[in-house]
Amino acid sequence: MHALLRGRARIGAVAGLSWPAFLDALAGLRAQHQGLDISLTEGLSSQLQQQVADGKLDVAVVSWARSPRVGLAYWVAVEEHVTAVVSPDHPWATRTSLAVSELLDAEVICMTSGTGMRAAYEAMMRAEGHPAPIAWEVTLPSTVRALAERGVGVGIVTSSRADAPTDLVHLPIRSKHANSQLGVVWRGQPPPGPATEAVVTALRRQLSTPT
Repeated sequence: MHALLRGRARIGAVAGLSWPAFLDALAGLRAQHQGLDISLTEGLSSQLQQQVADGKLDVAVVSWARSPRVGLAYWVAVEEHVTAVVSPDHPWATRTSLAVSELLDAEVICMTSGTGMRAAYEAMMRAEGHPAPIAWEVTLPSTVRALAERGVGVGIVTSSRADAPTDLVHLPIRSKHANSQLGVVWRGQPPPGPATEAVVTALRRQLSTPT
């Protein structure tokens, strides 16, 4: 009966999300529900949440600092942590962690406003009573990592099991506010239709699988 499910499934995802579990979920949906018209849109977390709220998307995989947009139903896939990344030859490469205040004098590489990563960084710095300096503002997490690899500065990322492996040195930031979440959002009202329910179920099942 699942193979007979028909309709549209408009899915959103944060730009640059290369998490294999998410990609496997999309491939599984396409194979299992061949009657579904599945589409994917990438964008900023804030924009994608707005599109779900407006009914332009049915489901989105996004990140947030404290909680997603009010009115959206959600499920947390992974807890993430605000982390600094540096090249192996960076002066901090032998460190095991960083104090928040050390970022004030660093050339910080971070993502643009509207991303969950940027929101988490700013929320952490604000909670610690500091400004959130940024020297290099980019649109993709891969660019943050690429610049950090080249010694341009200190990359700020949200680190979790959803990350692709790199040769960068990860330095946890010592703050109880250094956290964010990556998860799935959809409209709670009106109740989701069968296509949306199928997508949410598939994402929850696949993204819960240990890697």
